[in-house]
Amino acid sequence: MKLRPLRGNNKIDSLFKNGLTSHSPALILKFQLDDNSLLKEFCVSVSKKKIPRAVDRNKIKRLLREIIRKNYNSIPSGKFLFIYNNNQIPTFASLCNEIEKLLNGL
Repeated sequence: MKLRPLRGNNKIDSLFKNGLTSHSPALILKFQLDDNSLLKEFCVSVSKKKIPRAVDRNKIKRLLREIIRKNYNSIPSGKFLFIYNNNQIPTFASLCNEIEKLLNGL
């Protein structure tokens, strides 16, 4: 299943202004739930200051997208922005546990 990307400055700005925030040690989740629509839009971000090498940032983004894709059916409809906020490159299992904890708290 292909994920629907969250695109456009207006959508992302409104998510930062009006959205709710949930934290874990390595992730920040900005989200805005929408019960009226069936759309699930996602955006993934990794800080260049925290992870300086582009290869590592891209690997983390691929891991995040894959975990979101595997848990797609358990995610409610809305807009989601996942921000990786740690200095170390995570393993798939550790990142999966953190995302599941964040999503269970919604």
